Amino acid sequence: MLAKLAIQGGDGRIHYAAALLFSLLGSLLTLTQPFPISSDGGFYLSLADIYQSKGLSALFDYYDMPWYPALVGFVHRLLPLSTFYTAFLLNTLLTSAACVLFVAIVRQQSARASVAWFAVAFICLFPAVNELKGQIYREFGLWAFTLGALFCLIRYERAPRLGLLCGWFVLQLLAGFFKEEGFALLLAGLPVLLQPHTRSVRSWLYILPLVGLLGITLWFMKYLSLGHAVSAPQADYIARLSAMFVHVQQDIDHFGDAFLNRYSAKHAGVLYLCMLLILLALSIMKAMKLAVVLLGMYFWRANRSEATGSVALVSYIAFAALVLWVYLLENHFLAARYTVLLILLVMLWVIPRIAPRFEWQGRGNKVWLIAVLGLFFLDSFVSIGPSDSHLAAAKSWLAQHAGQNDKVISSHRGYSYALGRLDKPADGLHDTPDAAILQRYNYYIVLNKPKQPTLKVPDNAMEVAHFENEKHYSAVIYRLK
Repeated sequence: MLAKLAIQGGDGRIHYAAALLFSLLGSLLTLTQPFPISSDGGFYLSLADIYQSKGLSALFDYYDMPWYPALVGFVHRLLPLSTFYTAFLLNTLLTSAACVLFVAIVRQQSARASVAWFAVAFICLFPAVNELKGQIYREFGLWAFTLGALFCLIRYERAPRLGLLCGWFVLQLLAGFFKEEGFALLLAGLPVLLQPHTRSVRSWLYILPLVGLLGITLWFMKYLSLGHAVSAPQADYIARLSAMFVHVQQDIDHFGDAFLNRYSAKHAGVLYLCMLLILLALSIMKAMKLAVVLLGMYFWRANRSEATGSVALVSYIAFAALVLWVYLLENHFLAARYTVLLILLVMLWVIPRIAPRFEWQGRGNKVWLIAVLGLFFLDSFVSIGPSDSHLAAAKSWLAQHAGQNDKVISSHRGYSYALGRLDKPADGLHDTPDAAILQRYNYYIVLNKPKQPTLKVPDNAMEVAHFENEKHYSAVIYRLK
């Protein structure tokens, strides 16, 4: 449905087909890479297995946003695939839809073929996206449905119609079922709805039922979580934000007491927020990698006169940045994948304004384009980090020495799931299983990294094997019984 929406947005079918094809090829290429399942990926896959045996309601005992693993579990029932490959297939389709929609939104701002090809090359070779394709994350759904919603909103901004408004609202609402940031981005539509040419009694009559639908959705999510160990956070935003501001003030006071004297302590709040802004900027630049060069070129030699501006896109960029800022205030860290949506939105603004400067003309431009695309490809699909030889060696040891019915768990949720020897799916939800869980297992594998504290093991644990890679990442196998 998302890809169909994009194709209806213009006549650049060859660009959409290219984006779809190269995105699918990139996903298939990741299957040849020895990516281990991430910790979060193991968590979602374990939840998907719980869904298959106990249903959706049981997932609220473990997680307040169980919609993505529930979707994986539901589709798994329909396909003759393992849970991992079902999730991989879903993520591949969502990523491909996001790539097509990315190109479609660029074409909404510039009809030049060279700009569209630039967008195809960027989105299909962007390392921050390709590095995640072999993993199991909720972000793929957030990207696809948010870009689909933005596509509809930009079209609504230019030609207000009820179908486009409903399309924007429903797609953005679906994005929220993958990650709660999707619900927050519903606010990004307000600047568009308040523009003179879209602000009318009729348009607001359209909006009222949509607001009612949002209220019913949040109530439904809260209702499903009643009586369970966790509750849906979407219905508790006000309480969470109030608590967050209290914690921020406490952090500022602690920062002033710990690092400043009585003369400079009055500046603690400004210094604290500036440090977080620097952390936000560094997190974004780390995720952008080589794409930061394109951003620099935008400020250096962008052609600001050709591309068509969009209030909707600017609003989405602002609200996506605000969401990251609020998360940073609350948690004091940002994983690289959290910043990808904001980067994609920024590049939707940048690409139509810099691509015309680098047409496929002239020897210098050809060399530059080939070099940049080549580096993007290497960064996306060639691994130069530490190997996972210690994980493979530990798995091989278990195959040779552990009995077929022996239960094995590790200190990493993804590795526990990959071994396929869990006693119960719920055991795979813990990176550090407690004593009550460990007593049901025969082996416990502890994964350690240099310069990080070594995890404690039970007193009855006996080390039987130890494996390290070239960077001294280790996998230590303990026999428990």
